[in-house]
Amino acid sequence: MQSIIDKVFTYDVLILPPEVKKTFVRLHNYYPTSHLKILTLDDLKADFFFNFGPKEEMFLFSKFNLSINDAHYLADAFYDFKFSTFSSMRLKKTKAIKEEMLKNGYLVANHYFASDLKQKSIAVIGYDQANEELAFFINQYNLKVDFSFSSPIKEQLAISVYNDLEAEISAFFNDVSRLLASNKELSDIVLLNPPEEYFSLLERYSYLYRIPLNLPVLEPLITFPLAQAFLKNLDEGILGDDALSQKIRQLCGQYPAQGIANYNLFLTQLFSRTKIAFPKYQKAISVTDFFPLDESKEVFVLGFSQGRYPLQGRDFSYLNSQEKKSLGQSDNHLLNAEKRHLLFWALNLEKNLHLSYSKYVNGEENFPPSYLDKISKVTFESPTFDFDYSAKRLAIYHAILLDWKRKYNYVSSNLRILNQSEKIPYRKFDNSFKGIKDDFSLKPFVHSYSSFKTYYECAFHYYLERIIGLRDTNESFNLKYGTLAHKLLQDAYRSNFDFEKCFIEAKAMVDLNVEEEIFLLRLKEELKMAISFIHHHEQRMKLNHVLVEKKYDYSISQYARIVGTIDKVYFIGEEGKKVVLVDYKTGLERFNPALVEYGASLQLPFYDFLFQICEDNDYQIIGLYIHPLFLDKRIFLPEGHDEGYYFSHQRLQGPTSEDISNQEAFNIYDGEYYYVSNIKYKNDGQLSKSSKTFNADFFVNLANIAKEKILAGDKKIRELDFAINPLRIGNKVDACSHCPFRDVCYRQDKDYRDYEVKEEIDDEQ
Repeated sequence: MQSIIDKVFTYDVLILPPEVKKTFVRLHNYYPTSHLKILTLDDLKADFFFNFGPKEEMFLFSKFNLSINDAHYLADAFYDFKFSTFSSMRLKKTKAIKEEMLKNGYLVANHYFASDLKQKSIAVIGYDQANEELAFFINQYNLKVDFSFSSPIKEQLAISVYNDLEAEISAFFNDVSRLLASNKELSDIVLLNPPEEYFSLLERYSYLYRIPLNLPVLEPLITFPLAQAFLKNLDEGILGDDALSQKIRQLCGQYPAQGIANYNLFLTQLFSRTKIAFPKYQKAISVTDFFPLDESKEVFVLGFSQGRYPLQGRDFSYLNSQEKKSLGQSDNHLLNAEKRHLLFWALNLEKNLHLSYSKYVNGEENFPPSYLDKISKVTFESPTFDFDYSAKRLAIYHAILLDWKRKYNYVSSNLRILNQSEKIPYRKFDNSFKGIKDDFSLKPFVHSYSSFKTYYECAFHYYLERIIGLRDTNESFNLKYGTLAHKLLQDAYRSNFDFEKCFIEAKAMVDLNVEEEIFLLRLKEELKMAISFIHHHEQRMKLNHVLVEKKYDYSISQYARIVGTIDKVYFIGEEGKKVVLVDYKTGLERFNPALVEYGASLQLPFYDFLFQICEDNDYQIIGLYIHPLFLDKRIFLPEGHDEGYYFSHQRLQGPTSEDISNQEAFNIYDGEYYYVSNIKYKNDGQLSKSSKTFNADFFVNLANIAKEKILAGDKKIRELDFAINPLRIGNKVDACSHCPFRDVCYRQDKDYRDYEVKEEIDDEQ
């Protein structure tokens, strides 16, 4: 044990930051004769003045309508350490609330605590002498305090630098494996709490390397279905005997309903603030908030880079910085400086340190901490490891060598060793989906059109993408173009719209490579023509008003919501009670009502249902359309093609009401242009009999089918129906053709759902 730590335990009281407290409580076990009392600044404030707990929270909620979070922020403001001439409305309100609480007996001071400290020897670690909050206690009660525990700056520091997170985390687990192989125990290895970006990879690699790791994963109680169900049924007593039910009972016991007008809202805020820890391994690498200060420990710090370690705090409080300053409270500038001083103090004491960071995290470049310039010698290393201790990776490497031998007749020198030491079921892997064991009955889901599209195309695709979360983070050009096009088409409704200026603004939102930049040159002209087409059309229709990027959100059950954003909603006629829904498409997708019963071509019916369920019943849908922004690239563009050529290929596509008055209001024919592709006109301007139109019942039935598919899809998902069942409908739908998992999916011909349909709603192009 370090001599500086020995000295600390000769004092009566130690004052330090909260993240360091656990370290010294543990170290206390090594000093059984020490009577050291370990406190934080928050402990001092609470014991000197008053305790702030459930009764105080409930009083502020009921009397002053303050949320639980605001109540805690306000409590910090009650410690008025000094007075100044500055006084804001918020400070005046704070003082008035404090006086009301004192009058009602809620803020009771502990006068014996201060006198108990007066004759004690007190050591301070981690707080600066410039900290006015601590200085207040020292001066007010004439305490004997020793700030002399700052260590000399470490003379030499080695930091490992890796290209990315995977390399850094792989190296960490290899180092841990090496330590375990040298007879170290899991309890001898400590990982300092890493940045959140590291959590998912650490969990995955912990499984791959079979090394248990207790990450501090906390979830708000409100996210658990049991808590949500309890809030909806407070009087029904649905709790069981499990640990989560006991936690809910304990909380409600501390916060009784008497005297609270809106008890459900209060508990909702309380459940949002209360964090629940996931179950932990009994024997695992421990993750701590601060250095263990123990020579027997191997200490790893991942993400040791600028801004990530130590994590810089931000102000989240009831008072602003000026108001805090007027009360003598510490701002984050001082708190962050104290964190850095505390870090240097710990670095100097630790012996077995492993510091590392990644050059790139989530695509952003990382840099070493700027405060390292205080250390005389800092070395940066890019270590490599010759052997990977992961059993799973070793099996994969063995399979690769067997592949090389079978396919290319190449025999690696390592193959013989692996054949003797590692047995893998080569050529016997069964990748078929065996189902999952879980309970989704109370799981909250937010469904969208795209999620149902994926589910009905293939349930296994949905499982991989939406449940497990396997998604390609690289944006396709279609996605980038869609983002750009939607932004530009939305801006087109601005009164001062300038195409060139807005195109530049929209283009800045997406990251294009050289090839995509060139391809965009032609698409720019198509976008310009699309906006011209829209303006040309809207000037002629009997338009009441239009909404763009209209968001809808509807709860279909206690645990499921559907959401959607409709690109454009036209309200037609003088009263605006006839409605047209339009969805922009940057691909070649068409709407076919014959496919809807199979869960395909579902977008327009989904929006039809969403609009009708969220809006008043007196609206009548008279058209559901796709507006194609891409011209089919197989179409030959004739030389000297004009605006009319573009217009003919950008007509709206989808079902149209048979009511002729609706045609006159929306699909105006001026002898030169018409705007809906499946509506035809004769030379005299009369509607052609070859036009495809639909009665009012069609739109109602379409919404009902969408509703059935939504409810059935939600039910199947909750029943864990994620079988490999790709949809194939003639030459119109092949779910596997664009599936990102098609090369790793264990599908067979018998798994396909094969159908044949002939009906097309729009066969003009």
